[in-house]
Amino acid sequence: MSYPLYFVHISDTHVHPDKDFEIHGRVPYRNAESLVNALKDLPTPPDFIVHTGDVTNDGQPEAYALVEQLLDRLEVPVYYAAGNHDDPDQVRVMAMGERTAVADPLCSYTFENEGERFIVLHTQGPREEIGGSGRLTEEQLGFLYEQIESTDGRLTLFLHHCPLHLDCDWHDDRIDLLNGDDLHEALVPHRDRIRGIFFGHIHRGVQIVKDGIHYASVGSPYMPLDLWPEGEADRDPDAPLPFNFVTLTEDSLIIKQHSIPV
Repeated sequence: MSYPLYFVHISDTHVHPDKDFEIHGRVPYRNAESLVNALKDLPTPPDFIVHTGDVTNDGQPEAYALVEQLLDRLEVPVYYAAGNHDDPDQVRVMAMGERTAVADPLCSYTFENEGERFIVLHTQGPREEIGGSGRLTEEQLGFLYEQIESTDGRLTLFLHHCPLHLDCDWHDDRIDLLNGDDLHEALVPHRDRIRGIFFGHIHRGVQIVKDGIHYASVGSPYMPLDLWPEGEADRDPDAPLPFNFVTLTEDSLIIKQHSIPV
């Protein structure tokens, strides 16, 4: 194994087929383009990129093609999770790095890098039942158990929905992972091997540590949200465009939160 290992975490680009489409004072494609240009110029290139969902705003094939063209400029492997705004069938066929275990049609998979295992879970759940919230099906949880038990090495998870409560009345029990506690309890016995759980969906970077397990999200270049404990979630149209630069060493996880101007 060769450390350090670097990756970039982005999420919730919400790209529209029209490059000039504007919503809430933001232009999703142009923001995503600016973000990619900044990532291309990083002084330390990442080993891979992970996008944790809501790649597009409405699941149009033309929007996925635009995102693929953008991220192809980075010339490193890219991996995607499907978000609640995504069409899983479109995400499943996007150009990605090499995957070592794929659970079609679940849109979950794993990949390996330097002896580390990375697990991407599909958390969209049945839309007609849960709306913007997520749910891991029994099949998804089974896939997770199988991947955990089949290796003694280190594990990192990626998914779209927030698995834990955020101390935010507007968010909790509304758009999070409805059976996030099941996920957490499945991970607790293996916490010494788990690097972290990375997610998107909430349009805000947060860090949560529970029972020794580190959860981390990244904000949205499309539209960040202010998630205060009380009241509605306020949009922040002037917020910069965020990404997380993550370092894995033999004995540590380092998350550096960066942003560039709109």
